[in-house]
Amino acid sequence: MIPRIFVGVDPGTTTGLAILRTTSDGYISAHDQVKGIDNAADWLRRHCEGQFVVLIYESFYIAQRTLKAGSKGVHDALDLIGWIKLELGDWIGVRVYGQSPSEGKTIKNEALKGMSLYNPEMRHGSDAMRHIVRHHLNKLPNSPVSKAYLEAVKV
Repeated sequence: MIPRIFVGVDPGTTTGLAILRTTSDGYISAHDQVKGIDNAADWLRRHCEGQFVVLIYESFYIAQRTLKAGSKGVHDALDLIGWIKLELGDWIGVRVYGQSPSEGKTIKNEALKGMSLYNPEMRHGSDAMRHIVRHHLNKLPNSPVSKAYLEAVKV
């Protein structure tokens, strides 16, 4: 199997971004946040194009509450998700997965802290990391990330 980079995206006016790569003895990671969808798209191009990437983004559903809000953050999130689906989905080597906000919320701060995957200065970046960890638990139960998470929640 080709080693992949896992990229998490928490879209919005401030987009949270996270990168995780598994290694032979664990994983390495980084967090980032950018403002504006153009900057988020540029960030994703620079970090994903030409790579073997699994990209997990937080999906967005339009409900009564979001319709009433009509805020810039709602439109920014929807625009970025549309760009991800149309643009990144066609890149060779990139696999794209949407994940509901509630799935990401199942990954708790204490577990992320125990795994050294939590950055208190990057709230949105940590939210993006939650989606990467949830993806591992859902799709890669034997990965070092899944094993570390299950250990962290035991404590």
